[in-house]
Amino acid sequence: MQSKGHLLMFATKKDIPCAILGLITMVIASVGSPIQTQIYGEAFEKLSKYVSGEYRSIGAFVSDIRLLCGLIMVVGVVRMVFTWVSIHVWLIVGERQQKRARKLLLTGLMRQNLEWYDSKENLMGTLAQVNRCIEEIRVATSENVALLVQGTSAIIFLLISAMISSWSLTLVIMASAPLMALSSVVFGKLTLRFASKENSSSAEASKVLDWCFVSGNLVRLLNGKYEDSVSFNRIVDSSAKAFTKMTLAICSSQSVLRTLSFLIFVQGFWFGSFMVSTGRLSIGQVFTAFSSCLLLGTHITTVASVLALLNKGQAAAATIASFMKKDDYFTLGDPDSAEKCFDPIVTGRRIRFDCVSFTHKNSEKQSLHDLSFELRNDNINFIIGPSGCGNPILILDEALSAIDFHTRRTLLRRIRAWRKGKMTVMISHNMSDIENNDSVLTLQAGKVREYEQYIPSSHDDKEVVNVNASIDDLIVHEKSESIFSSEETHNSREVNDLEAQGDQRDELKIKSVFSIFRDCFHTIPRKWIIGTSLMLSLISGVLTPVLSFCFSKLLSNIVNESAKASPPNHGAVFWSVLVIGLIIGDGIIYFMAHFLITFSSEAWIVKLRKKALVAINDQDMSFFTQKYMKPAELTALLMNDSRDLRNLISEFLPAALSLVALTLVGVIWSIVSGWKLALVGTSFVPLILLITISYGTILSRIEASYKNKIANIEKYNHNAVSGVKTVKAFGIADNLEKQMQEKLAEISSIAITRACFTGFGYSLSEMCTCIATAVILYYGLFLVARLEYTYESMLQVLTLLTFTMTSASTLMSSLPEIARGQRAGTLFAKLLSLTASSIETSGSKTALRLVRDGEPILNFRSVSFSYHDRQNDSYRRVLCNMSFEITKGSIVGIVGASGSGKSTVASLIGRLMDCDTGRISFNTQEIIEYDPQWYRRNIAIVPQHPKFFEGTVWENLTYGVEKPFLTKDFVIGYLKVCNMWDLIASLPYGMDTQLDERSVSSGQLQRLCIARALIREPKLIVFDECTSNLDRINTKMITELINFGITEANPQTTVVVITHDVEIMEQLPEILVLKNGRVDQRGKYADIAHQEGELNRLLSQH
Repeated sequence: MQSKGHLLMFATKKDIPCAILGLITMVIASVGSPIQTQIYGEAFEKLSKYVSGEYRSIGAFVSDIRLLCGLIMVVGVVRMVFTWVSIHVWLIVGERQQKRARKLLLTGLMRQNLEWYDSKENLMGTLAQVNRCIEEIRVATSENVALLVQGTSAIIFLLISAMISSWSLTLVIMASAPLMALSSVVFGKLTLRFASKENSSSAEASKVLDWCFVSGNLVRLLNGKYEDSVSFNRIVDSSAKAFTKMTLAICSSQSVLRTLSFLIFVQGFWFGSFMVSTGRLSIGQVFTAFSSCLLLGTHITTVASVLALLNKGQAAAATIASFMKKDDYFTLGDPDSAEKCFDPIVTGRRIRFDCVSFTHKNSEKQSLHDLSFELRNDNINFIIGPSGCGNPILILDEALSAIDFHTRRTLLRRIRAWRKGKMTVMISHNMSDIENNDSVLTLQAGKVREYEQYIPSSHDDKEVVNVNASIDDLIVHEKSESIFSSEETHNSREVNDLEAQGDQRDELKIKSVFSIFRDCFHTIPRKWIIGTSLMLSLISGVLTPVLSFCFSKLLSNIVNESAKASPPNHGAVFWSVLVIGLIIGDGIIYFMAHFLITFSSEAWIVKLRKKALVAINDQDMSFFTQKYMKPAELTALLMNDSRDLRNLISEFLPAALSLVALTLVGVIWSIVSGWKLALVGTSFVPLILLITISYGTILSRIEASYKNKIANIEKYNHNAVSGVKTVKAFGIADNLEKQMQEKLAEISSIAITRACFTGFGYSLSEMCTCIATAVILYYGLFLVARLEYTYESMLQVLTLLTFTMTSASTLMSSLPEIARGQRAGTLFAKLLSLTASSIETSGSKTALRLVRDGEPILNFRSVSFSYHDRQNDSYRRVLCNMSFEITKGSIVGIVGASGSGKSTVASLIGRLMDCDTGRISFNTQEIIEYDPQWYRRNIAIVPQHPKFFEGTVWENLTYGVEKPFLTKDFVIGYLKVCNMWDLIASLPYGMDTQLDERSVSSGQLQRLCIARALIREPKLIVFDECTSNLDRINTKMITELINFGITEANPQTTVVVITHDVEIMEQLPEILVLKNGRVDQRGKYADIAHQEGELNRLLSQH
């Protein structure tokens, strides 16, 4: 159940002056509508007097008309100024709401403790949806509020004007108002309900995308791309169903209101004609009431459209409110609390724990039990203990373990010199780092086992618990050699990169609307539905001049009644019936056209999302280092910005086609009816179109720049949340908030320019319509006075041209939405034009030639590889003509200094990258010749950091595996091999229990990760620093599993172990020692450890 939220949930008292200014200026601008209707009525009153002979000369009549038309122009100019100011101000109000929302979002997230993050399901997916909801609130509280104020004010003033002219006629005309109100309420509730469902589905889809992009290496290695695509397709299909139902409600509301607003003309015609014929009302009063009510109906339709958007904004506010719950979002955590768990320069003299106990929120087992100790600043304090004993929750966690011996020793020596006399705490499994007189705190089962100064013994000199560990629980995004660090550095880089990513200056070249359609045309499904909807839009556009012609016939009947120029027009019944039929037909056609085009545009967006995901999955991991292609940006593009792209079809195409049809038919018809007046009127059409095109071009650039800034902020938020442990560890949340403030200030700067141009576009369209109407009215009445036109012909041309001008100006008001969609369309076109990486798509072989024991199963022959630095456009050579082979069923270790190429070898084996030169063979065939999915089913890589998604144990273990071939007994067998079945069986629902990483130790997670690899029964398995997080006991268990368990389960399996751990090296039958991208030594550890070479050099530093 969503928490209640409202559109102004981020508003403050500081917004009141702007809101008042926007309200007053828009109300003043709205006064122009009733003033214009009064002027129209007065003009026709003058015409009636002229026809009846009350004017003595044509000059006096023309003079009075000239004055009235001049007043219409003045009103138009004044309305433009006040409308411009009002919309500009309301856009600024919306920007302020967005600014506060984004600032509050980051601040609130940074103030949550780590338990809050662990307890949140689908956090990244929800965050992506919240970003979109913030944008929807901004839209709802800016120009839409301005249009709501304008429409509401105009309705009130027009109603007052109509009541003053003729209260009786007004009441008759507005008899259908209750039906309009009822329709708005009913369909508004439906819109709100289905908008909320769409938001919920979008958040689920964003979760899948975030996993797929951020964990791209793992997804590819586990063959999870297809499974993720199926899941994503199912969710976006569900989202499309909710959107379709919402569209059905919106289109129904708009078509009903459109029909009722047009029908008020007919229901008031007969009563008005009767009142004129009996002399109770003058022609001027009737025309004033008529024009007021007609404009009132138009404004009601506009308000209904705005209310539909406000309902979507209300649904967005509810989504945000459900995320920012008052009971946990604003109160949990504090920026000055203990969450700043590490300060590299601790100035205190001691830290004391007195009987401290701790239990994870979702765990029944205590992690710490009555812990008491004191840490002093006179030396280095080491905290050691097995995995799961409680030490990962403390500070400086395994900071030096992920590097080779020599580099670690150098850094440790410098840290000791720097930290002399200062409080320093190091959590480690590596006893070789401890020196004489260091304080050592040993934890076991969450309790202090020993706390004393360290005095080495002969046994301790050589004892190494673990050489290579990572900062997994504190600084999750520190770079390491593991190939699985790459998917994080592509997305959630170290904190310094949070700012650097936003400083790239190459701007995206925005495509034109027609270029986007050309590039994406082949992706549009069911084109016949779009063709049908466009044809209906064309018919709807043609019906407008037809209706205006029929209206003119009815109006001329009232003029006849007033002037007594002819007997009552008995054909009025015919025209009334015809108008009613056309109005009902127009309402049905309007509904069908808009529903079908919106339905088709959603189907197009769904297909684009699916095709884009496939295109992205067919890229190698270097793709995510490109600008605009970071995981957070791609998730926002596919799920959020695609909604803007949808408007290019649902809004632009029907509006443009209707405008063309209306312009051509209206102009041709008006020329036939009266060419002189028609030519004067049509001269404004090119001007309005020129202004519209120029305005659209400028606005598209501004919108693109604005959207780029928004995308950078959303990416910044995503990276900050992904690296929250780093942020909290170094206490830099305040710095991030300051940087966010600077980014928001940049947006505010461009937002002012955007508000100025957007307001100008809205107001300019109104002014052009007013000026064109005034000129046409003046010249038409002048021609009638000179007897060159009949008043009936003049009314036909006037109504035709007025409808044409109004429709042309409405296109200008929709340009901001179109401009927002152009950026998304440009990026989608870029995705669709991607060439699939050969690493992910090439190859079709699936059958393995049987390789005998002792024959090579993996062969590197003269392999070279370089990393491409896109920022500097340079290359860093990692492997240089590397050659080696590994025989079937063997166990081989790969060791070397940091940067020697170990993990690059693993990446090449996993077919995550392609070598520059050379040949990599698996079972005598080049790996590039195999089908990627089949190949990866026959290899497995166990990463340094265990990584699982939100799901059950079963779902994680069988992720990417062909499910029909799996049975629970089969999976249980491998869980027993990894000594994990007893733990899994003890869970509440066994393998159907949701996997909670907080309640499982790092050693257990790593063994679960190994079980996931073994379930695939690979021919080759690579362990990439998989013991680096583990204590001595767990390291020993996994080493035994590597040396004995795997071979016993499947003797044909070949094992490659990448490690820094000396104990593991000693137990491996054979090791390869890498140096400078080449194999420097090969053999048994005991044979080459004392030989001159790279291994001896590394060990001598140990």
